[in-house]
Amino acid sequence: MVYSRMTAAITVFLLIAVVTLACIGMMQGVGTVLEHEGNMEHSAGTITLDADHSFTLTTANHEHEHFQCSKRCLVEWSHMQRHQNEKAHTDVYYIRDVNNVLVALDVD
Repeated sequence: MVYSRMTAAITVFLLIAVVTLACIGMMQGVGTVLEHEGNMEHSAGTITLDADHSFTLTTANHEHEHFQCSKRCLVEWSHMQRHQNEKAHTDVYYIRDVNNVLVALDVD
């Protein structure tokens, strides 16, 4: 009887932990979209990082777009460095601020 109660307690604890982690992961993925709703835009290409935590995206049409990093973007800086080193395809989700500056919210 003690083992069945202990097993039940561990199962409930693990179930709560899995649901919590799933919710956290989901909110990180959709949080930016919910926060900025219809204002967010998307662009893709290869990136070149600048020393001032900004970067330039070169699109498939060889157009250059300059972005400033938001706080969320800065968290992904090491991932962005890997994309630059590998010349990997990079997706940038961004908004335009009032001065028409492109602010990167999410980079992958």
